[in-house]
Amino acid sequence: MRNNMDKQDKNADNSIYHVDIYELRNRIHTLPALAPNVAPDAVSDVASDVAPDAVSDVAQDVARDAALDVAQDIRTEVTRHEQEYYVYIIRCSDDTLYTGTAVDVDSRVTSHNSGKGAKYTRGRLPVTLVYQVRHEGKSAALKRELEIKRMTRLEKLHLIEATCV
Repeated sequence: MRNNMDKQDKNADNSIYHVDIYELRNRIHTLPALAPNVAPDAVSDVASDVAPDAVSDVAQDVARDAALDVAQDIRTEVTRHEQEYYVYIIRCSDDTLYTGTAVDVDSRVTSHNSGKGAKYTRGRLPVTLVYQVRHEGKSAALKRELEIKRMTRLEKLHLIEATCV
């Protein structure tokens, strides 16, 4: 929700610049009427010297800010998908197994144990980490998590035995 508000604020800022640009253009066009004793050529020379730079500076600032925002959004999205993700299995106090993904497994297990993790684990505290494997990217980790969740309990126990934490 906050992201949409930020975009609205940026759009509002951009519209302010557009108003300023249009006001500047209108003032330049009305300059001959405001100063009838000044030669028209002098007014157009001043207007052409001042206005394009002022307008292009504001337009360039707006365009540069928009381009930087888009570039940052793209970098954030790419980084998020290329980041190392872990698939983990925790053993709950009732001896059931819970499988999940996380970037930081230790803090995720801590959040489970504090009651702020998955709803499933809240009533089965404390939990202990019994398995974790690193994957390149979120997509790969989610695929592996789904594979593990489809395994039987016995298959999960064999996987846990084969990989020591």
